[in-house]
Amino acid sequence: QKQEINGLRHNLNKVQKNFVKLQHDYAEEKLMNEQLRQNQNDLISQMKKKDKENEDLQEQVRDLLIHFRSETELMNLQMADELETSQIVVRPSLNKTRRRNEK
Repeated sequence: QKQEINGLRHNLNKVQKNFVKLQHDYAEEKLMNEQLRQNQNDLISQMKKKDKENEDLQEQVRDLLIHFRSETELMNLQMADELETSQIVVRPSLNKTRRRNEK
């Protein structure tokens, strides 16, 4: 009976040590899981912020393209209007012709 009791105590000690180790491992895994979830939430938040910044920048680019196109069209219209309303005046030359070899 003493051997049986000693054997059971030995098994109980092994089981208790194993239980403590598993509790410790579980606590580590739980903490790691919480940290990973927090990191994931942080990354999702950062990604949403970057997506919003990207949308804002794309909108600014669209606005600039519209501005440049409008500016180009306006310049073309002004040039066309100037060509339609302009006049060409030919004036007689004021320079007298010189003869070569005049002595």
